[in-house]
Amino acid sequence: IAIYLAKLLDFKYMGKLPAPWLFPSIMLVWVNSHAGYVAGIALLLLFLGSEWLMSLWNMSPARTAYRAQLKKMSVIAALTVVATLANPWFIEHWIYPFEVVRMSATEVIAEWQSPDFHAALPRIYLVMVAALVGAGFYARRRPDVTELAIPAFFFVNAFISIRHIPIAVMVAVPFLALMLKEGTLSYLLGL
Repeated sequence: IAIYLAKLLDFKYMGKLPAPWLFPSIMLVWVNSHAGYVAGIALLLLFLGSEWLMSLWNMSPARTAYRAQLKKMSVIAALTVVATLANPWFIEHWIYPFEVVRMSATEVIAEWQSPDFHAALPRIYLVMVAALVGAGFYARRRPDVTELAIPAFFFVNAFISIRHIPIAVMVAVPFLALMLKEGTLSYLLGL
């Protein structure tokens, strides 16, 4: 997920389109090794959906070139989703992560429980959520749809299950850094 996020952020902020084979080849390994591949697909589709929404909302000529790149990125995403079929269980493997979430065993397995905010580590997670919200509030440039949707999606998942906290933090850190760079620190320090 770290590679996916890094390449998506490079695409958004640097205009660097990832190699067409990168995401699908990572997905081939991921789908055959862990059901968490769904998080990669969710990240990819949420990113593209947010970027397309903003692109269609803002019809300025400056966005025309970006839209062309976004079309190429959408093809890469489609190939990545198709790559999830390259597993021994074919389409049944798409259903498996959702079956795991609905298993009664998840009610007794600690990592599937919601965070206990009486403990120290979940409190640190709350500090991270508050930091991102505060940084976005005080940034000179308001966060766009993508910068809000992606951390929010992973934060919600982490509030549901403690096992998702590390992923939520990993996804939120680059957005927090961006918002701090956008002037939150200078605002807070009175500069």
